[in-house]
Amino acid sequence: MVLAGILLGLMLAGCGKHAETAVDGSVQSTENKKISVGTDLSGAAVPNQNFTGNDDRPKVERPTETAEKVGIADKPQVDEEIVPASAGPDQGATDSTENAAASDAAEEQDAAPALEENWEIPEDPEIQAFEPGSETPADFEEDLIAEQRNFTSEEVNAYFENCLFIGDSRTQGLQLNSGIASAKFYAERGLNVRTVYTQEIVEDIWKEEAEEESESEASESEEEGSGKITVMDALDKEQYRKIYVCFGINELGWSYPEVFQENYGSLISDILIKQPDAEVIVYGILPVTYAKDQSDDIFNMERVHLFNELIMDMADGEGATYRDLSAAICTKYGYLAPGATTDGIHLNKPYCKKLIYYLMEHRY
Repeated sequence: MVLAGILLGLMLAGCGKHAETAVDGSVQSTENKKISVGTDLSGAAVPNQNFTGNDDRPKVERPTETAEKVGIADKPQVDEEIVPASAGPDQGATDSTENAAASDAAEEQDAAPALEENWEIPEDPEIQAFEPGSETPADFEEDLIAEQRNFTSEEVNAYFENCLFIGDSRTQGLQLNSGIASAKFYAERGLNVRTVYTQEIVEDIWKEEAEEESESEASESEEEGSGKITVMDALDKEQYRKIYVCFGINELGWSYPEVFQENYGSLISDILIKQPDAEVIVYGILPVTYAKDQSDDIFNMERVHLFNELIMDMADGEGATYRDLSAAICTKYGYLAPGATTDGIHLNKPYCKKLIYYLMEHRY
C-alpha cells in the first residue's frame, strides 16, 4: 500500500506542468491552448476562437518576415510601359512584330532632331477620285483635307539644318514665304531640268581669296561676270544632309513627256554623284486649282498626273525618294485650295508654311 501511494504521488507531480485547473475544477490542457493561436494574411498572431482539442490538420510552413523581405528585394524590377495620354485602351499593347518594325523604322530616321516625345507620324489623308460632272464647283472650295500642327521657327530651322532646296518659281516661293533660314535655296523663276545646268542663279560665295587679283583684273571681272554660278557648279562647293528637288511645272507644255523624264533622271543622277551622302527627295508637281484646271490646256491636273507618274518612276530608278505633298494644300478631290493662290499655281505665304509643316510632320 505504501508503495502504491508513492507511485501515485510521483505520477501526479510529473503531470503538473502540462495541465492547469479551471474554475470548475476540471483539468485543461495548456498545450492545446498554445496551438489555438494562428496568424492572419499579414502575419499577425490572432486567436482561433473555434478551435478545441488537438489540431489534426496539415501544418503549412509560412515564410518568416526576413524571408519575405528578401524575396521582394530579389524580384526583378520591370519598368511599366508608358502609354501616351492620348492613347486609347488598346493602343498601348503591341505584339513583338510591331515593336520590332517600329524599332527598325526608328533606326532609319534621318539625323533631324526629334520635335517632341511620343510624336507619331500622321497618315496621309485620302484624296478622293474626281468624276467630272458629279460635283458642283463649290465642292472644290472645301477646307483642306490634311489636319496639320504648326511649328515654331526654332523647330523649323532645326529640322532643315544643312538642307538644300532646288527648283523653279514654286520653290522660290518657299524661300520667300516659309521662314526657313537654316536651309539654302537654289531656285529661280522659269528654271527647268535643262537650264539648271546652264543658268547662273547661285551667288558665288566660295571665291578663292588666296589668289589676289590686280585692280584692273578685278574691275574687268566686275564688268564681265555676274558673280553667280550654276546650280550644278554650286553643288561641288558644299555637302548637304538632305536635298529637296522639284521641277515639272515649267515642263508641262513639253510635247514629249518622256524627254522630260529622261532629262530629269540625268539631273538626279548627277546630283547623287556630287552629293553621295545626301538623301535626295523628289516631290511631285503640286496641283493647280479647279478653275485653272478647267481653263488651261497645259496647266491642268491631267498633265500634272501624267508627269507625276513619270517623276515617280524616274526617282525609283535613280535611287531617290519620291514624295507626294498634295495633301498639304489641296481639297478632298486633289485640287489646289482656292485660298492658297491668286493665279491658280503659286502658293501664298500661309500655304507655303503649310507645305513646310507637312514635310516636317511626315519627316520627309
